[in-house]
Amino acid sequence: MRRSDSLSLGVVVPCYNETDTISGCLDGLIAQGEAIDEIIIVDNNSSDATASIVESYIKKHKKIRLLHEKKQGVQFARNTGLSAAQSDIIARIDADTMVEKKWAVALKDFYDKKEHSDVGAASGQTHYFDVPFPRVSQFFTNLFTHLANQKLADAHSIYGANMSLRREAWQQIKNDVCMRPGIMEDQDLGYHIVETGFSTGYIPSAIARVSGRRMRMSPLRYWRYNKQWWMTYENHGQHAEATRVRMMAWLGNGLQAVAWVVLSFHNPRTGKFSLRYLFSKKNERVIP
Repeated sequence: MRRSDSLSLGVVVPCYNETDTISGCLDGLIAQGEAIDEIIIVDNNSSDATASIVESYIKKHKKIRLLHEKKQGVQFARNTGLSAAQSDIIARIDADTMVEKKWAVALKDFYDKKEHSDVGAASGQTHYFDVPFPRVSQFFTNLFTHLANQKLADAHSIYGANMSLRREAWQQIKNDVCMRPGIMEDQDLGYHIVETGFSTGYIPSAIARVSGRRMRMSPLRYWRYNKQWWMTYENHGQHAEATRVRMMAWLGNGLQAVAWVVLSFHNPRTGKFSLRYLFSKKNERVIP
């Protein structure tokens, strides 16, 4: 087993119209210093200034690369980045993810330990930066993302906003991951990781702040998104597991509807509740 200081680490960030968030994401990654060897931004047909912002960072930081993926969809952008990475460990985060200090070191230390040699992919710990009562929202995220999959379907899911995997594991599954629409791409990736004989893990010391944007979706749009949860199991022929997860998903839909009402009064920029924000014009973030 190689020493953690010799393990190389790359980070892949799929992007689609991320003018408001990409600078914060890049600043957090650059602050990790030499612990990160390469940063790969994959622009997925953005129509805003995302690419030009990234290009301005490239002029100062040679470890950053900008790739373009014309096929629309986060799976395509993710795959392009993962396949281009040359590092031993490849992290994949969202463009509005802001990693905390020592995040990269925590990833390397985890994968370097002998007892984790069978772990092919893992999620880091996530904190929400733009919703009230972050501990409550974090509890429910862990409940639905990790515990529900483990208890109801004997599966360990990974969380795309703050995840990592071994390059050797990606090389084994890259031609097998599902590209059809209507499934959760990170959950599907975790399924294929386990199918190869690797396990999935959790790295509590790899902390990142992520957006709670999905809690702000309209209930109808969230239902369409959450439907992908059990459809991913159906896609893999796990019908009994899909049925059990579907019941849990409906609970999640109900809780999200309540959260949506509460968050209609909450301004994520100021962190305050107000009637004025309730009646202000809001644009839901488009997720490719």
